[in-house]
Amino acid sequence: MAHRTLLMEGAQAAWARWWLVALVYGVSAAISLATAFLLVAPMQEVVGSSGFAVDLAGGFDLALWADILEESGAALWAQRIHLLWIVPASIVWKAAASVGLLHALKGPAGSFWRGSTRYVFRSLLLGAIFLCTALILAGLAVAVVLAVGQLWSGEVGRFWVWLVFAPGAAAIVVSACTVMRDVARAVMVVGEQSIFAAMGSGFTAPFRRRGVWVLFVVCVVIGGLLAGTSVLLESNVTAATLTPMTGLLAAQQVIQILIAAVIVVWYGSLAAYVQAAWAAPPARS
Repeated sequence: MAHRTLLMEGAQAAWARWWLVALVYGVSAAISLATAFLLVAPMQEVVGSSGFAVDLAGGFDLALWADILEESGAALWAQRIHLLWIVPASIVWKAAASVGLLHALKGPAGSFWRGSTRYVFRSLLLGAIFLCTALILAGLAVAVVLAVGQLWSGEVGRFWVWLVFAPGAAAIVVSACTVMRDVARAVMVVGEQSIFAAMGSGFTAPFRRRGVWVLFVVCVVIGGLLAGTSVLLESNVTAATLTPMTGLLAAQQVIQILIAAVIVVWYGSLAAYVQAAWAAPPARS
């Protein structure tokens, strides 16, 4: 099946199930707000009370940050308690949402809540397996690049090795493992395969099913452009007056909704891709 057709199917699935976009956006916004209120806002208050906030706003400096830690390090360190639930909640939500979306987008009989509850633990296991794989392979790739870089001396060589080749190799490895993980989840949910069969399909997907890279790259590029635009808007919020600020915040939320739509389109395209590439048996409840 053509990549354009798969992307169109993913877009149509997102449009037909707009509530999935609203759900992804709503939960992500709730987690962001919880992080801001419980972690970011208290840290801003601590930094502000240290007397270095104005200097820090002018630009990040390691020496300045060291002074802040010396002045208010204990108060900042106390905020780590919130990470004990924010980080696990985010991980569980993303694992449950991925399989829930795949189950809901695989056909009329699919259900987000049924898929998220039925497959969440297997989704977490696959996520852990491919995360470890990504860390190991990324470390090896960076080590090989740095070893080769020893033959390229000088400032120009260090620039290309440390700032281009090493990060690029790590990014390619992480992207490949992300594709493997999502394909494995799709094969498990849409193809209704065992976790071991799904894991095997995931590991071989970037090599045997190269077309899935096109879907991934398109979605990543669109999502990256939207995320970059959101960051640019956020950087202008603090300098805006009330009326422009309201418009900037509204535009930022629209961008976040579009990012949620891209996520749904990716999983919808992936569900269509797996249905076309793997002969899935009839859906079971």
